[in-house]
Amino acid sequence: MGHSPQPTSMRRELLIHKELFFAEILSRIAEGKRPRLLPRGSSMRPFIRGGKDQIVLSPLTEDSYQMGRVVLARIARGYLVHRIVRIDGGVFTLRGDGNPYQREQCTQEEILAEVTTVHRGK
Repeated sequence: MGHSPQPTSMRRELLIHKELFFAEILSRIAEGKRPRLLPRGSSMRPFIRGGKDQIVLSPLTEDSYQMGRVVLARIARGYLVHRIVRIDGGVFTLRGDGNPYQREQCTQEEILAEVTTVHRGK
């Protein structure tokens, strides 16, 4: 049997360990770039729709550490994009918009970038 070429519309996926992936993303942010990512999950619905919307990550500023800001953080269970809902001393409480009951806590050092733009769908 002959080998038939794949349609050009097929997308190939490259699997990269999340630590390597985020190291590269954070390196780009440190260079002043603003990487665009396709997030997964539904914890930030309806503001961010996982697998459909794209987010732009930006370097942190003094204003990034305010209630209401959406940030990328690395907590014990991994990386997440959630909103800052409380600041108590040096402890930041994060919550996904689509999950009103679950909260995560982190320090300022564990906040890595700010989501500054959300691109809807295509």
